Amino acid sequence: MSCSYRRKGARAVIIIVLIFSLAIVLPASRIFTAHSPSVVSSKSDTSSPLHNSNYHSVPVSCPQHKTVVRTRFPDVLIIGVRKGGTRALINFLSAHPKVLKAGAEAHFFDKEDNLRRGINYYLSLLPPVPDGSILVEKTPAYFVTPTAPRTIHLFHPAVKLILIVRDPVDRIMSSYAQLHEKNTQMGKSYQDLPDVLYSADGSVNLSNSMVQGSMYSKHLRNWLKVFPREQIYIVDGDSFVKDPYSVLKGVETFLQLESFFTEDSFPYNETKGFYCVKVDGEVECLGSGKGREHPKVQERVINDLREVFAPYNREFEKLTGQIFGWSS
Repeated sequence: MSCSYRRKGARAVIIIVLIFSLAIVLPASRIFTAHSPSVVSSKSDTSSPLHNSNYHSVPVSCPQHKTVVRTRFPDVLIIGVRKGGTRALINFLSAHPKVLKAGAEAHFFDKEDNLRRGINYYLSLLPPVPDGSILVEKTPAYFVTPTAPRTIHLFHPAVKLILIVRDPVDRIMSSYAQLHEKNTQMGKSYQDLPDVLYSADGSVNLSNSMVQGSMYSKHLRNWLKVFPREQIYIVDGDSFVKDPYSVLKGVETFLQLESFFTEDSFPYNETKGFYCVKVDGEVECLGSGKGREHPKVQERVINDLREVFAPYNREFEKLTGQIFGWSS
């Protein structure tokens, strides 16, 4: 957005109930700091199609725009999963004229140091949003952060949440491929996948972060303690890769957006081997870092992982009420 803006100092209206609730997650002094004036609550912001009474909103002066532009808490958070297709999802979704995406991942609700910097720090990472549009921020680390659901709920209990998942074993392969590539580029050696995943006794290391990240039901249970199921939209990442049009139409409905996407919105790139998206008539594809070749591993490793994830997959289906091709 070309409009320049100045953040206005905001008076903190600290609600006693909010302070006590925040103490459960993090001492209030760590979130509402002297380093950035805190915007704890504001009058109801009806500028968004998803408006509610718990917005953190700062109007912005922008004479060249006829509509009001403001910096506010996101309407939608894409909370995960890592290596599940979050980047493609937010890029494709933001092709909708009423959707604005935040830039880089904010990592506000998963990093205590960022929480200490205060809510105005978070707002400073977000672009101003015109009236009638919705803002989407994505940080996949939120999904696996135990304190994130309660903290997010305190700031914005009506925020819409989107979770995109994929075959949990494939997700591990993708995560490892990324780590291996980064280490290789830096001239560092990296362990083979079995050495990373297995404990000394020969069993899969259940505390490994890559393994933990694929235990979807474990983390979803944590979110459902705070948010109702209907507030969390679950996207099948494998279906998204094959048919982005159908998936995005479902997201449009969930977010109560006017119908915009057509099948022509997502041309298939034969060279890259996956779908792209049209943005203002121009075709945009994901970068070269997407679609890395997965490591070749022994069938034993695949079978061990599938055995580990089987009970989590079954529980995930029960929690979501959805059937996934990889869950059996």
